[in-house]
Amino acid sequence: MDALAAAAVAGAVAGWGIAIPLGPVGVLIVETGLRHGYRIAFAAGLGAATADLIYASAAAVGGLALAELLQPAARPLRLIGGGALIVLAVARFVRSWREGARVPSASDGSTDAPSPSDGADVPVGSASSLGGPPRLDASDPEARHATTRHAAAARTDRVASAFAAFLGITLLNPLTVAYFAALVVGGQQLLPSASARVVFVGAAFAASLSWQWGLAGLGAGARGRLPARAHTVMAAAGNALVLGLGAWMAAGAMG
Repeated sequence: MDALAAAAVAGAVAGWGIAIPLGPVGVLIVETGLRHGYRIAFAAGLGAATADLIYASAAAVGGLALAELLQPAARPLRLIGGGALIVLAVARFVRSWREGARVPSASDGSTDAPSPSDGADVPVGSASSLGGPPRLDASDPEARHATTRHAAAARTDRVASAFAAFLGITLLNPLTVAYFAALVVGGQQLLPSASARVVFVGAAFAASLSWQWGLAGLGAGARGRLPARAHTVMAAAGNALVLGLGAWMAAGAMG
């Protein structure tokens, strides 16, 4: 096996090694797929994998020196990250509760009308239940185009927000760089050149992305096949894991 092939294998193992343990981010990606479908869940998975790409790149460039540089800042970084995760979990709990309060049960025979804020296609001539635009003439081409543009813009916003949110969540654990740095330093013989390190980073990103997108597809594929209660349970489980991780990080920083 030549050096580049060995670097690719090492990178793939590293990427799967950091991604596969199912923690809060993985559960939240599945829950995002259940609630919002493939497009937004794939954006969430891409955000998480991009964080791994950033840290793998930093480790490949800085190696052990970067890990040692982060060590004195470990406590404040853990405290900041833990606090941010706690705030995030509480905010998601509140949002899930509000969404649950608005969603009618299947037993009452009512259905949800899609709204622009959900990124869904809003039928021409309908009005949002939250005070949306007035009824439009379905025979008016300009009205149809305006509605289509509005729905497309809403979907784009949701996709970008999901990517940014999951990038931020995953970056909140900056000590992940120490994991990649240890692999880079311990495998110096596998990464003898800059090209080998580039291959290592690319393989780590591809492996992480494949796992995150697998979780996204799992959640999105189950969308519509599970009862609403399952969605609620998955959201609560993900939020509880995020809250627990934040509390653990903050407690460790203060201890």
